[in-house]
Amino acid sequence: MMRIVSLLVGVVLVGATIAGLVWLLVPAPEITRAKSAAISTPIATLSPPVTVAARSTVGPAQTAQPPRPVGASVSSPVPTPVPPRREAKIRLVDWTNHSQFGYCTVKGYVHNDGDAPARFVRATVKGLDAGGGLVDLVEAYTTPMVVQAGGEGTFEAILSNSERIKTLRVGVSWSEAD
Repeated sequence: MMRIVSLLVGVVLVGATIAGLVWLLVPAPEITRAKSAAISTPIATLSPPVTVAARSTVGPAQTAQPPRPVGASVSSPVPTPVPPRREAKIRLVDWTNHSQFGYCTVKGYVHNDGDAPARFVRATVKGLDAGGGLVDLVEAYTTPMVVQAGGEGTFEAILSNSERIKTLRVGVSWSEAD
């Protein structure tokens, strides 16, 4: 009887290997001893420990894992903390204006209070009449166009129709650097 069970286990293992399935390496005497209680006896209580081996295809980005005893704890990888997002914060520090020959010149500078560079930093200057209507609008990029964290940039914008302009509004915009 022992030889028949061993032979059957050998045939099952060979068949499972050919089919590419997960199979158990269990000595034949253990199967015979536990056959009457196979339904209620957990595999982990069998002696010696049962080892699970799997056939796998391992690609270049994967690494093969050695077989583990059944019931062994599998530790999950520790999550990698995500670094806080860095961002630029451009602040309009100061600006001045003067009119000459029918044009209004606005000069100013900005500061990057953030912890990341800002690119394509530009000042938008709106010239408004006495009623708040738009007379002229100019966008001027700063020098340098990429303002590093903690750095400053300057701009100069020239508006026409200075005699109609009664109010100036200056704002800044930028894109996050990659």
